[in-house]
Amino acid sequence: GLNGAAKWTGDGGRVADSLAVGERLSGGTLELLSADSWVEMEFLDGSSMALSGRSTVTISERQQKELYLRYGSLSASVRPQPPGHPMLVHTQVADLEVLGTQFNVDAQAGKTKLTVNEGRVRMKRVTDGKEVYVLAEHQAVASIGDQNGLTLSPRGKGVFAWQSDLKSDAVHGKWAPDLWNLAIRFKR
Repeated sequence: GLNGAAKWTGDGGRVADSLAVGERLSGGTLELLSADSWVEMEFLDGSSMALSGRSTVTISERQQKELYLRYGSLSASVRPQPPGHPMLVHTQVADLEVLGTQFNVDAQAGKTKLTVNEGRVRMKRVTDGKEVYVLAEHQAVASIGDQNGLTLSPRGKGVFAWQSDLKSDAVHGKWAPDLWNLAIRFKR
């Protein structure tokens, strides 16, 4: 699946500004060009990944899945990988080794945040080689600026319900009730 502006640079520097759902991609670089862009991809073994917002990832075609997340947000559900061939995710700050799990990575300049939802992931900071295993329902932050080590903590509880009075809570924009949006769709 895909939404928004995306660019794929693949075989021999071929650039594709328009991707189609179901299109088969080989090794290359995927760039999402706007804040509302997202792409969902499935690997041949059934593992999947989603990239969202302004993000850039290079996907290597080797004996194992190897991703280079330059910046942005990546979420992946990885099926168990063959022995000796884990999925590898590289950022500017950390290297991740994934055997089979569900996780999210947010890579920024000088900082990488890893959240593991299922399974475990090994996170190794590239500046000094310090590493930590991040278990399910935990998160870790690797930072170039924090030389004390990797910060590991339990993942915060998700918010599943909230209450708001949007008419009085909205600070920017204009409140449009659902019926108004429905009328616009019928008009089209």
